[in-house]
Amino acid sequence: MSAADAAIRYARNNRDRFLEDLKALIRIPSISTLSERREDIRRAAEWIAEQLRSYGFHDVEIAPTAKHPVVLGEHTGAGPAANTASGNPSTGARAARSRR
Repeated sequence: MSAADAAIRYARNNRDRFLEDLKALIRIPSISTLSERREDIRRAAEWIAEQLRSYGFHDVEIAPTAKHPVVLGEHTGAGPAANTASGNPSTGARAARSRR
């Protein structure tokens, strides 16, 4: 089985859990353009940090920026050739980098 096939199989087998996790995150009204949502943005960052820890990430931290926090974490268990990803809870921005 290829790595892509294994990933697809894993996603399908865990679909319900992933969907519930997504629902839990989007229930937090972390709208970055609304100053009254500042605490919700922080709460979303804390939720994401906890999820990363539960997935085996280490050195997880919530780093302050000029506007909104950024969640940082490291997961080295997949080896040096593994892909990396990052995200920003206030904007939904995502970035990925392949190490291949």
